[in-house]
Amino acid sequence: MRNKVIHAVMMAMLLGLSAGAELKLSAVFSDHMVLQAGAPVPVWGKSDPGTEVTVEFAGQRKSATVDVDGSWRVDLDPMPVSSIPRGLTASSDANDPAIHYSDLLVGEVWLCTGQSNMGVAVRKCINTAQDIAAADYPLIRFCNVVPDTAEEPKAELIRKPGWEVCTPDTAANFSAVGFYFGLHLYQELGVPVGLIQNCYGGATVVSYMDDETLEKTPARDVIQREDARYRAIQAERDRIFAESGVKKPGIMQRVSAHCYNAMIAPIISLRIRGVVWYQGETEALSGQQTVDAYRGWFEDYLSMMRRKFEDPNLPVYIVQLAGYGANDDRNLWAQFRQIQQDFLELPYTGIGTAYDVGEEKDLHPLNKKPVGTRLALSALNQTYGKEVVFRGPEVVSAVQKGSKVSVAFTNCPGGLVVKPAGAGNFTAVFVDGEVQDFPAETVSEGTMQFEVGDKKVERVRYAFKNTPEWALYNKTGLPALPFDLEVKIK
Repeated sequence: MRNKVIHAVMMAMLLGLSAGAELKLSAVFSDHMVLQAGAPVPVWGKSDPGTEVTVEFAGQRKSATVDVDGSWRVDLDPMPVSSIPRGLTASSDANDPAIHYSDLLVGEVWLCTGQSNMGVAVRKCINTAQDIAAADYPLIRFCNVVPDTAEEPKAELIRKPGWEVCTPDTAANFSAVGFYFGLHLYQELGVPVGLIQNCYGGATVVSYMDDETLEKTPARDVIQREDARYRAIQAERDRIFAESGVKKPGIMQRVSAHCYNAMIAPIISLRIRGVVWYQGETEALSGQQTVDAYRGWFEDYLSMMRRKFEDPNLPVYIVQLAGYGANDDRNLWAQFRQIQQDFLELPYTGIGTAYDVGEEKDLHPLNKKPVGTRLALSALNQTYGKEVVFRGPEVVSAVQKGSKVSVAFTNCPGGLVVKPAGAGNFTAVFVDGEVQDFPAETVSEGTMQFEVGDKKVERVRYAFKNTPEWALYNKTGLPALPFDLEVKIK
Protein backbone atom coordinates (compact mmCIF):
# COMPACT_ATOMS: atom_id res chain seq x y z
CA MET A 1 0.00 0.00 0.00
CA ARG A 2 2.82 2.37 0.95
CA ASN A 3 4.53 1.79 -2.42
CA LYS A 4 1.30 2.60 -4.26
CA VAL A 5 0.97 5.88 -2.36
CA ILE A 6 4.57 6.83 -3.14
CA HIS A 7 4.02 5.98 -6.81
CA ALA A 8 0.86 8.09 -6.91
CA VAL A 9 2.66 11.05 -5.31
CA MET A 10 5.54 10.80 -7.78
CA MET A 11 3.14 10.64 -10.71
CA ALA A 12 1.32 13.69 -9.42
CA MET A 13 4.60 15.57 -9.05
CA LEU A 14 5.66 14.69 -12.58
CA LEU A 15 2.30 15.71 -13.95
CA GLY A 16 2.44 18.94 -12.02
CA LEU A 17 5.94 19.77 -13.21
CA SER A 18 4.97 19.07 -16.82
CA ALA A 19 1.56 20.71 -16.75
CA GLY A 20 1.06 23.25 -19.46
CA ALA A 21 3.92 21.90 -21.58
CA GLU A 22 3.44 23.14 -25.11
CA LEU A 23 3.47 20.61 -27.94
CA LYS A 24 6.97 20.40 -29.43
CA LEU A 25 8.78 18.35 -32.02
CA SER A 26 12.47 17.58 -31.80
CA ALA A 27 14.57 20.48 -33.08
CA VAL A 28 15.90 18.31 -35.91
CA PHE A 29 12.49 18.57 -37.65
CA SER A 30 11.76 21.58 -39.83
CA ASP A 31 10.64 22.71 -43.25
CA HIS A 32 12.66 21.23 -46.18
CA MET A 33 13.68 18.12 -44.22
CA VAL A 34 14.51 14.77 -45.86
CA LEU A 35 13.10 11.67 -44.16
CA GLN A 36 14.83 8.32 -44.63
CA ALA A 37 13.21 6.04 -47.21
CA GLY A 38 12.64 2.33 -46.71
CA ALA A 39 12.68 2.28 -42.90
CA PRO A 40 10.30 3.18 -40.05
CA VAL A 41 10.63 6.92 -39.40
CA PRO A 42 10.38 8.02 -35.76
CA VAL A 43 8.85 11.43 -35.05
CA TRP A 44 9.23 12.57 -31.46
CA GLY A 45 8.96 15.51 -29.10
CA LYS A 46 7.43 16.84 -25.87
CA SER A 47 3.93 17.66 -24.62
CA ASP A 48 1.62 17.35 -21.60
CA PRO A 49 1.82 13.91 -19.93
CA GLY A 50 -1.24 11.80 -20.61
CA THR A 51 -2.35 13.74 -23.67
CA GLU A 52 -2.52 12.22 -27.13
CA VAL A 53 -0.33 13.47 -29.97
CA THR A 54 -1.13 12.71 -33.60
CA VAL A 55 1.32 12.99 -36.50
CA GLU A 56 0.16 13.06 -40.11
CA PHE A 57 2.38 12.67 -43.15
CA ALA A 58 1.99 11.26 -46.67
CA GLY A 59 -1.41 9.73 -45.93
CA GLN A 60 -0.31 8.20 -42.64
CA ARG A 61 -1.83 9.12 -39.29
CA LYS A 62 -0.05 7.89 -36.15
CA SER A 63 -0.89 8.65 -32.52
CA ALA A 64 0.84 8.19 -29.18
CA THR A 65 0.08 8.96 -25.54
CA VAL A 66 2.61 11.29 -23.91
CA ASP A 67 4.69 9.63 -21.16
CA VAL A 68 4.85 10.92 -17.60
CA ASP A 69 8.16 12.66 -18.39
CA GLY A 70 6.49 14.61 -21.18
CA SER A 71 8.08 12.70 -24.06
CA TRP A 72 6.28 11.08 -26.97
CA ARG A 73 7.19 9.24 -30.15
CA VAL A 74 5.38 7.76 -33.11
CA ASP A 75 6.89 5.67 -35.90
CA LEU A 76 5.76 6.30 -39.45
CA ASP A 77 5.65 3.20 -41.63
CA PRO A 78 8.50 2.74 -44.14
CA MET A 79 8.01 4.91 -47.20
CA PRO A 80 9.36 4.77 -50.75
CA VAL A 81 11.54 7.53 -52.14
CA SER A 82 9.51 10.61 -53.02
CA SER A 83 10.54 13.91 -54.58
CA ILE A 84 7.04 15.33 -54.05
CA PRO A 85 7.10 18.08 -51.39
CA ARG A 86 4.66 17.20 -48.61
CA GLY A 87 3.68 18.58 -45.24
CA LEU A 88 4.04 17.02 -41.79
CA THR A 89 1.58 17.99 -39.06
CA ALA A 90 1.66 17.23 -35.33
CA SER A 91 -1.36 18.00 -33.17
CA SER A 92 -2.44 17.35 -29.59
CA ASP A 93 -5.80 16.80 -27.91
CA ALA A 94 -4.66 19.34 -25.30
CA ASN A 95 -5.70 22.11 -27.71
CA ASP A 96 -2.11 23.24 -28.21
CA PRO A 97 -1.49 24.92 -31.56
CA ALA A 98 -0.70 22.31 -34.20
CA ILE A 99 2.80 22.24 -35.67
CA HIS A 100 3.15 22.12 -39.45
CA TYR A 101 6.30 21.74 -41.52
CA SER A 102 6.23 21.93 -45.30
CA ASP A 103 8.33 20.79 -48.26
CA LEU A 104 9.50 17.49 -46.75
CA LEU A 105 10.93 14.82 -49.06
CA VAL A 106 11.69 11.12 -48.62
CA GLY A 107 15.12 9.91 -49.68
CA GLU A 108 18.61 9.15 -48.38
CA VAL A 109 19.84 10.74 -45.13
CA TRP A 110 23.52 10.75 -44.16
CA LEU A 111 25.21 11.97 -40.98
CA CYS A 112 28.49 13.80 -41.71
CA THR A 113 30.43 13.88 -38.47
CA GLY A 114 33.91 14.15 -36.95
CA GLN A 115 36.16 17.14 -36.37
CA SER A 116 37.24 20.31 -38.16
CA ASN A 117 38.15 18.85 -41.55
CA MET A 118 34.56 17.67 -41.89
CA GLY A 119 33.47 21.23 -41.15
CA VAL A 120 35.63 22.99 -43.77
CA ALA A 121 33.12 24.81 -45.99
CA VAL A 122 32.93 24.49 -49.77
CA ARG A 123 33.68 28.20 -50.23
CA LYS A 124 37.03 27.81 -48.45
CA CYS A 125 38.25 25.02 -50.71
CA ILE A 126 40.13 25.13 -53.98
CA ASN A 127 38.54 24.50 -57.38
CA THR A 128 34.98 24.97 -56.09
CA ALA A 129 33.79 28.25 -57.67
CA GLN A 130 32.15 26.54 -60.64
CA ASP A 131 30.49 23.92 -58.43
CA ILE A 132 29.12 26.60 -56.10
CA ALA A 133 27.68 28.58 -59.01
CA ALA A 134 25.96 25.43 -60.31
CA ALA A 135 24.67 24.29 -56.91
CA ASP A 136 20.96 24.67 -57.62
CA TYR A 137 19.76 21.23 -56.52
CA PRO A 138 16.27 21.36 -54.96
CA LEU A 139 16.43 17.66 -53.99
CA ILE A 140 19.60 18.06 -51.90
CA ARG A 141 18.98 19.39 -48.40
CA PHE A 142 21.37 20.51 -45.64
CA CYS A 143 21.07 20.47 -41.85
CA ASN A 144 23.93 22.08 -39.91
CA VAL A 145 24.02 21.15 -36.21
CA VAL A 146 25.59 23.81 -33.98
CA PRO A 147 28.75 22.47 -32.24
CA ASP A 148 28.14 21.96 -28.53
CA THR A 149 29.34 19.97 -25.52
CA ALA A 150 27.67 18.76 -22.34
CA GLU A 151 28.53 16.85 -19.17
CA GLU A 152 25.31 14.81 -19.36
CA PRO A 153 23.20 13.58 -22.31
CA LYS A 154 20.82 16.26 -23.58
CA ALA A 155 17.30 15.65 -24.80
CA GLU A 156 17.55 18.51 -27.28
CA LEU A 157 20.10 20.30 -29.45
CA ILE A 158 21.38 23.66 -28.22
CA ARG A 159 19.70 25.42 -31.13
CA LYS A 160 17.26 24.42 -33.84
CA PRO A 161 19.47 23.85 -36.89
CA GLY A 162 16.77 23.95 -39.56
CA TRP A 163 16.99 22.30 -42.98
CA GLU A 164 17.93 24.28 -46.08
CA VAL A 165 17.50 23.61 -49.79
CA CYS A 166 20.76 23.37 -51.72
CA THR A 167 21.45 26.66 -53.49
CA PRO A 168 24.75 28.36 -54.34
CA ASP A 169 24.55 30.29 -51.06
CA THR A 170 23.74 27.32 -48.81
CA ALA A 171 26.16 24.96 -50.56
CA ALA A 172 29.01 27.45 -50.20
CA ASN A 173 28.72 27.33 -46.41
CA PHE A 174 28.19 23.60 -45.97
CA SER A 175 30.80 20.91 -45.32
CA ALA A 176 32.82 20.41 -48.51
CA VAL A 177 33.30 16.69 -47.88
CA GLY A 178 29.60 16.34 -47.09
CA PHE A 179 28.52 18.36 -50.11
CA TYR A 180 30.61 16.46 -52.65
CA PHE A 181 29.61 13.15 -51.08
CA GLY A 182 25.92 14.03 -51.31
CA LEU A 183 26.20 15.61 -54.75
CA HIS A 184 27.74 12.48 -56.25
CA LEU A 185 25.07 10.29 -54.64
CA TYR A 186 22.35 12.54 -56.02
CA GLN A 187 23.84 12.58 -59.51
CA GLU A 188 24.08 8.78 -59.59
CA LEU A 189 20.88 7.83 -57.73
CA GLY A 190 18.58 10.68 -58.74
CA VAL A 191 16.81 10.69 -55.35
CA PRO A 192 16.48 13.29 -52.57
CA VAL A 193 19.58 13.43 -50.37
CA GLY A 194 19.63 14.88 -46.86
CA LEU A 195 23.00 15.74 -45.29
CA ILE A 196 23.46 16.49 -41.59
CA GLN A 197 26.68 18.30 -40.67
CA ASN A 198 27.42 17.31 -37.08
CA CYS A 199 31.06 17.99 -36.23
CA TYR A 200 33.27 19.92 -33.83
CA GLY A 201 36.83 21.08 -34.48
CA GLY A 202 39.38 19.21 -32.37
CA ALA A 203 36.89 16.56 -31.20
CA THR A 204 38.19 13.12 -30.24
CA VAL A 205 36.59 9.80 -31.05
CA VAL A 206 35.92 9.20 -27.35
CA SER A 207 34.05 12.51 -27.15
CA TYR A 208 31.50 10.95 -29.53
CA MET A 209 31.00 7.89 -27.30
CA ASP A 210 28.43 7.55 -24.52
CA ASP A 211 29.34 6.76 -20.91
CA GLU A 212 28.10 3.17 -21.15
CA THR A 213 30.46 2.45 -24.05
CA LEU A 214 33.34 4.30 -22.41
CA GLU A 215 33.12 2.11 -19.31
CA LYS A 216 34.01 -0.93 -21.42
CA THR A 217 36.35 0.53 -24.02
CA PRO A 218 40.10 -0.27 -23.88
CA ALA A 219 42.88 2.06 -22.70
CA ARG A 220 40.69 3.69 -20.06
CA ASP A 221 43.83 5.02 -18.37
CA VAL A 222 44.75 6.95 -21.52
CA ILE A 223 41.24 8.42 -21.74
CA GLN A 224 41.28 9.46 -18.09
CA ARG A 225 44.72 11.03 -18.43
CA GLU A 226 43.73 12.97 -21.55
CA ASP A 227 40.40 14.04 -20.00
CA ALA A 228 42.24 15.41 -16.96
CA ARG A 229 44.69 17.27 -19.19
CA TYR A 230 41.94 18.86 -21.28
CA ARG A 231 39.88 19.81 -18.23
CA ALA A 232 42.93 21.51 -16.71
CA ILE A 233 43.50 23.48 -19.91
CA GLN A 234 39.85 24.53 -19.97
CA ALA A 235 39.97 25.58 -16.31
CA GLU A 236 43.01 27.76 -17.00
CA ARG A 237 41.32 29.35 -20.01
CA ASP A 238 38.23 30.04 -17.92
CA ARG A 239 40.41 31.67 -15.25
CA ILE A 240 42.12 33.91 -17.81
CA PHE A 241 38.76 34.92 -19.25
CA ALA A 242 37.36 35.75 -15.80
CA GLU A 243 40.39 37.89 -14.94
CA SER A 244 41.14 39.59 -18.26
CA GLY A 245 38.14 39.13 -20.53
CA VAL A 246 40.38 37.38 -23.08
CA LYS A 247 38.46 34.34 -24.31
CA LYS A 248 40.25 31.42 -25.91
CA PRO A 249 38.49 28.61 -27.79
CA GLY A 250 36.95 25.91 -25.63
CA ILE A 251 38.55 22.50 -25.48
CA MET A 252 35.83 20.37 -23.87
CA GLN A 253 35.01 18.78 -27.24
CA ARG A 254 38.08 16.63 -26.60
CA VAL A 255 36.76 15.27 -23.29
CA SER A 256 35.10 11.87 -23.41
CA ALA A 257 31.31 11.76 -24.03
CA HIS A 258 30.95 15.54 -24.40
CA CYS A 259 30.11 15.67 -28.12
CA TYR A 260 27.90 12.61 -27.83
CA ASN A 261 25.94 14.18 -24.98
CA ALA A 262 25.24 17.44 -26.78
CA MET A 263 25.19 16.57 -30.48
CA ILE A 264 24.38 12.87 -30.93
CA ALA A 265 22.12 11.97 -27.99
CA PRO A 266 19.41 14.46 -29.06
CA ILE A 267 19.10 12.89 -32.53
CA ILE A 268 19.59 9.16 -31.92
CA SER A 269 15.92 8.47 -32.71
CA LEU A 270 16.45 9.83 -36.22
CA ARG A 271 16.58 7.28 -39.04
CA ILE A 272 19.59 7.66 -41.29
CA ARG A 273 21.09 5.61 -44.10
CA GLY A 274 24.64 5.88 -42.84
CA VAL A 275 27.57 7.87 -41.45
CA VAL A 276 30.47 9.70 -43.08
CA TRP A 277 33.32 10.01 -40.57
CA TYR A 278 36.26 12.44 -40.86
CA GLN A 279 38.15 12.34 -37.58
CA GLY A 280 41.46 11.29 -36.07
CA GLU A 281 43.82 14.24 -36.40
CA THR A 282 43.63 14.96 -32.67
CA GLU A 283 44.71 11.42 -31.76
CA ALA A 284 47.42 11.33 -34.44
CA LEU A 285 48.86 14.56 -33.03
CA SER A 286 48.63 13.40 -29.41
CA GLY A 287 51.28 10.69 -29.56
CA GLN A 288 51.91 6.97 -29.79
CA GLN A 289 49.59 5.92 -26.97
CA THR A 290 46.49 7.52 -28.47
CA VAL A 291 47.38 6.22 -31.93
CA ASP A 292 47.74 2.68 -30.57
CA ALA A 293 44.49 2.95 -28.60
CA TYR A 294 42.45 4.31 -31.51
CA ARG A 295 41.75 0.89 -33.02
CA GLY A 296 39.79 -0.30 -29.99
CA TRP A 297 38.13 3.07 -29.44
CA PHE A 298 36.83 3.33 -32.98
CA GLU A 299 35.55 -0.24 -33.03
CA ASP A 300 33.56 0.52 -29.88
CA TYR A 301 32.32 3.80 -31.38
CA LEU A 302 31.15 1.91 -34.45
CA SER A 303 29.26 -0.66 -32.38
CA MET A 304 27.69 2.10 -30.29
CA MET A 305 26.46 4.03 -33.32
CA ARG A 306 24.84 0.93 -34.78
CA ARG A 307 23.17 0.18 -31.47
CA LYS A 308 22.00 3.74 -30.85
CA PHE A 309 20.62 4.25 -34.36
CA GLU A 310 18.94 0.83 -34.21
CA ASP A 311 20.66 -0.47 -37.34
CA PRO A 312 23.21 -3.31 -36.91
CA ASN A 313 24.21 -2.87 -40.56
CA LEU A 314 24.64 0.91 -40.43
CA PRO A 315 27.32 1.75 -43.02
CA VAL A 316 30.16 3.99 -41.90
CA TYR A 317 32.53 5.49 -44.48
CA ILE A 318 35.83 6.76 -43.14
CA VAL A 319 38.17 9.44 -44.46
CA GLN A 320 41.71 8.11 -44.32
CA LEU A 321 43.75 11.04 -43.04
CA ALA A 322 45.39 13.45 -45.45
CA GLY A 323 49.14 13.88 -45.61
CA TYR A 324 50.44 16.22 -42.91
CA GLY A 325 53.71 16.96 -41.16
CA ALA A 326 57.36 16.28 -41.90
CA ASN A 327 58.36 12.66 -42.42
CA ASP A 328 60.34 11.10 -39.58
CA ASP A 329 61.30 7.73 -38.14
CA ARG A 330 57.96 7.19 -36.37
CA ASN A 331 55.56 8.46 -39.05
CA LEU A 332 52.60 8.40 -36.66
CA TRP A 333 50.23 9.58 -39.36
CA ALA A 334 51.20 6.62 -41.53
CA GLN A 335 50.60 4.30 -38.58
CA PHE A 336 47.23 5.91 -38.01
CA ARG A 337 46.23 5.48 -41.66
CA GLN A 338 47.09 1.79 -41.45
CA ILE A 339 44.78 1.44 -38.45
CA GLN A 340 42.02 3.15 -40.41
CA GLN A 341 42.70 0.85 -43.35
CA ASP A 342 42.33 -2.19 -41.10
CA PHE A 343 38.75 -1.07 -40.38
CA LEU A 344 37.91 -2.29 -43.88
CA GLU A 345 37.88 -5.76 -42.33
CA LEU A 346 34.86 -4.73 -40.25
CA PRO A 347 31.44 -5.21 -41.87
CA TYR A 348 29.70 -2.30 -43.61
CA THR A 349 32.70 0.02 -43.61
CA GLY A 350 34.52 1.79 -46.42
CA ILE A 351 37.31 4.30 -46.96
CA GLY A 352 37.86 7.44 -48.96
CA THR A 353 41.57 8.11 -48.74
CA ALA A 354 43.01 11.63 -48.61
CA TYR A 355 46.75 11.01 -48.21
CA ASP A 356 47.43 12.27 -51.74
CA VAL A 357 45.59 15.59 -51.32
CA GLY A 358 47.18 16.66 -48.04
CA GLU A 359 49.51 19.56 -47.34
CA GLU A 360 52.60 19.08 -45.21
CA LYS A 361 52.17 22.35 -43.31
CA ASP A 362 48.39 22.69 -43.26
CA LEU A 363 46.24 20.49 -41.02
CA HIS A 364 43.19 21.54 -43.06
CA PRO A 365 43.97 20.78 -46.72
CA LEU A 366 41.64 22.55 -49.10
CA ASN A 367 41.27 19.99 -51.89
CA LYS A 368 38.16 18.31 -50.50
CA LYS A 369 36.27 17.40 -53.68
CA PRO A 370 38.19 14.15 -54.34
CA VAL A 371 37.62 13.08 -50.74
CA GLY A 372 33.84 13.45 -50.84
CA THR A 373 33.65 11.83 -54.27
CA ARG A 374 35.73 8.81 -53.20
CA LEU A 375 33.49 8.27 -50.18
CA ALA A 376 30.44 8.44 -52.44
CA LEU A 377 31.90 5.84 -54.81
CA SER A 378 32.34 3.46 -51.87
CA ALA A 379 28.76 4.08 -50.76
CA LEU A 380 27.39 3.62 -54.28
CA ASN A 381 29.03 0.22 -54.53
CA GLN A 382 28.76 -1.10 -51.00
CA THR A 383 25.48 0.42 -49.81
CA TYR A 384 23.55 0.86 -53.05
CA GLY A 385 24.96 -2.04 -55.07
CA LYS A 386 26.05 0.04 -58.06
CA GLU A 387 28.74 -1.38 -60.34
CA VAL A 388 31.24 1.44 -60.04
CA VAL A 389 34.99 1.39 -59.50
CA PHE A 390 35.45 2.56 -55.93
CA ARG A 391 39.03 1.60 -55.11
CA GLY A 392 42.39 2.30 -56.66
CA PRO A 393 45.11 -0.27 -57.40
CA GLU A 394 45.33 -2.95 -54.70
CA VAL A 395 48.67 -4.57 -53.91
CA VAL A 396 48.69 -8.37 -54.13
CA SER A 397 52.37 -9.31 -53.75
CA ALA A 398 55.96 -8.16 -53.39
CA VAL A 399 58.64 -10.56 -54.60
CA GLN A 400 62.44 -10.24 -54.65
CA LYS A 401 64.31 -12.15 -57.34
CA GLY A 402 68.00 -11.40 -57.34
CA SER A 403 68.53 -7.67 -57.19
CA LYS A 404 65.00 -6.75 -58.28
CA VAL A 405 61.85 -6.37 -56.22
CA SER A 406 58.56 -6.60 -58.13
CA VAL A 407 55.34 -5.21 -56.65
CA ALA A 408 52.13 -6.47 -58.28
CA PHE A 409 48.74 -4.77 -58.22
CA THR A 410 45.21 -5.66 -59.19
CA ASN A 411 42.27 -3.37 -59.98
CA CYS A 412 44.24 -1.33 -62.48
CA PRO A 413 42.86 -2.11 -65.96
CA GLY A 414 44.69 -0.08 -68.55
CA GLY A 415 47.77 0.29 -66.37
CA LEU A 416 49.15 2.29 -63.48
CA VAL A 417 49.51 6.06 -63.36
CA VAL A 418 52.21 7.76 -61.28
CA LYS A 419 51.70 11.34 -60.07
CA PRO A 420 53.64 13.52 -60.20
CA ALA A 421 55.12 12.08 -63.38
CA GLY A 422 58.60 10.69 -62.90
CA ALA A 423 58.16 10.11 -59.17
CA GLY A 424 57.72 6.69 -57.65
CA ASN A 425 59.92 5.73 -54.72
CA PHE A 426 59.13 2.58 -52.76
CA THR A 427 60.63 2.16 -49.31
CA ALA A 428 62.59 -1.03 -48.70
CA VAL A 429 63.12 -2.36 -45.18
CA PHE A 430 66.11 -4.70 -45.26
CA VAL A 431 66.60 -7.71 -43.01
CA ASP A 432 69.39 -5.85 -41.18
CA GLY A 433 66.94 -3.06 -40.27
CA GLU A 434 68.18 -0.48 -42.76
CA VAL A 435 65.44 1.56 -44.44
CA GLN A 436 65.97 3.14 -47.86
CA ASP A 437 63.89 4.62 -50.70
CA PHE A 438 64.33 3.33 -54.26
CA PRO A 439 62.92 4.72 -57.51
CA ALA A 440 60.56 2.29 -59.24
CA GLU A 441 59.42 1.88 -62.81
CA THR A 442 56.35 0.31 -64.36
CA VAL A 443 57.23 -2.94 -66.13
CA SER A 444 53.73 -4.20 -67.02
CA GLU A 445 50.08 -3.18 -66.70
CA GLY A 446 49.95 -4.00 -63.00
CA THR A 447 53.57 -4.34 -61.89
CA MET A 448 56.25 -1.94 -60.69
CA GLN A 449 59.86 -2.87 -60.04
CA PHE A 450 62.94 -1.44 -58.33
CA GLU A 451 66.60 -2.43 -57.93
CA VAL A 452 68.16 -3.00 -54.48
CA GLY A 453 71.50 -4.62 -55.29
CA ASP A 454 72.51 -7.77 -53.41
CA LYS A 455 70.75 -7.01 -50.10
CA LYS A 456 67.71 -8.98 -48.95
CA VAL A 457 64.50 -7.00 -48.45
CA GLU A 458 62.18 -7.92 -45.60
CA ARG A 459 59.32 -5.49 -46.28
CA VAL A 460 58.30 -2.96 -48.90
CA ARG A 461 56.29 0.16 -48.12
CA TYR A 462 54.27 2.50 -50.26
CA ALA A 463 53.06 5.94 -49.09
CA PHE A 464 53.87 4.88 -45.54
CA LYS A 465 54.90 8.38 -44.49
CA ASN A 466 53.29 11.33 -42.75
CA THR A 467 53.21 13.21 -46.06
CA PRO A 468 53.75 10.91 -49.06
CA GLU A 469 55.60 12.56 -51.94
CA TRP A 470 53.80 10.69 -54.72
CA ALA A 471 50.81 8.52 -55.43
CA LEU A 472 49.91 5.59 -57.64
CA TYR A 473 46.53 5.64 -59.42
CA ASN A 474 44.46 3.52 -61.76
CA LYS A 475 42.98 4.94 -64.95
CA THR A 476 39.83 6.08 -63.11
CA GLY A 477 41.96 8.41 -60.98
CA LEU A 478 41.65 6.51 -57.69
CA PRO A 479 44.83 6.08 -55.64
CA ALA A 480 46.26 2.87 -54.24
CA LEU A 481 45.94 2.57 -50.48
CA PRO A 482 49.21 2.79 -48.51
CA PHE A 483 50.79 -0.50 -47.51
CA ASP A 484 53.60 -2.12 -45.52
CA LEU A 485 53.99 -5.59 -47.06
CA GLU A 486 56.22 -8.60 -46.42
CA VAL A 487 58.51 -9.47 -49.34
CA LYS A 488 58.82 -13.04 -50.58
CA ILE A 489 62.26 -14.19 -51.72
CA LYS A 490 62.59 -16.31 -54.86
